[in-house]
Amino acid sequence: GSAMLDELAIAAFGTPDAPDLQPANGTAAFDRTPPRIIYMSRTHGQLSQVIRELRNTKYRPRTSVLGSRQQFCVHPEVSKLRGAAQNTQCQKLVGANACKFHNKTQGHKAEHPEVLTDMMDIEDLGVHGNKHTVCPYYLTRDTAGDADIVF
Repeated sequence: GSAMLDELAIAAFGTPDAPDLQPANGTAAFDRTPPRIIYMSRTHGQLSQVIRELRNTKYRPRTSVLGSRQQFCVHPEVSKLRGAAQNTQCQKLVGANACKFHNKTQGHKAEHPEVLTDMMDIEDLGVHGNKHTVCPYYLTRDTAGDADIVF
């Protein structure tokens, strides 16, 4: 139970008074970064279930959900396309700076930290993208580097 988790945490991160974690200058050295968790599943429904369960805990990690353009595209015309046609049209618009959703991605996570802290699933990210006119596909790639858990 809980004691086992505490032992695992100590084994992974040590304790502030562990001799091997004390730097030469004598300052506390408990600034080690926790590991990033990469969680994969076969279906996006399974990821949504894990995120729902995670929301029911006290643990509040920064999260990012990676998916395909097909799952994330909110552009009115491009979202109707599939496969290579969708990828090609998306890349063409992005390359020409002609996608208003992609153009607003830069700096969005700084203005809206909830994209990392609210544990959004694919549907939540689609709603957020439409509401803020931002591309969930590129936004999640931007947030993945800051996330504690990448789904």
